[in-house]
Amino acid sequence: MTLSDFYLRLKKNITGITAVFTVGFPFAGYKFLAGIIFLNLFQNIYGLILSVAFIFLAAADVLFNIRAVVFYAVKGSFSGSVCLISYLSRKSRYFRHFKDAGETFDTVLSFGIVAVVVGMELFEYIGGYKIIWNTSTVVNVLGAGLSRLAYTFSKEQKLP
Repeated sequence: MTLSDFYLRLKKNITGITAVFTVGFPFAGYKFLAGIIFLNLFQNIYGLILSVAFIFLAAADVLFNIRAVVFYAVKGSFSGSVCLISYLSRKSRYFRHFKDAGETFDTVLSFGIVAVVVGMELFEYIGGYKIIWNTSTVVNVLGAGLSRLAYTFSKEQKLP
């Protein structure tokens, strides 16, 4: 593959790659921070268990997202899971019948984390990881706006 082919493949898949960077990685960041918050807020075995679970989920999601970017860049397409919850839902007898169930559950979980952190003012429990919160939030919010803008102008619009 030439550099020109690689560039064309990236250009063709920019929407998918952008989604990974503006949704996938920020959502992994929120899960990681939920783990840190549980560890700092509940300094007992339950806090430790929840912390390990969320940090494991975040690490798995980072790996799934790296895999997606590599597939987009090298193979030119990607149709696999972008997070652990999506992967598990596709393997489930019940949820595999719903195309985007895993991504939907993951979105609800990630936005739920944001809502709880903001609503309960848990920022002090993030500690020295505020840069992850700030970066995840800025990238996710701007990504949502930019993807909507790109979607709007990528379609041929018909005026009434």
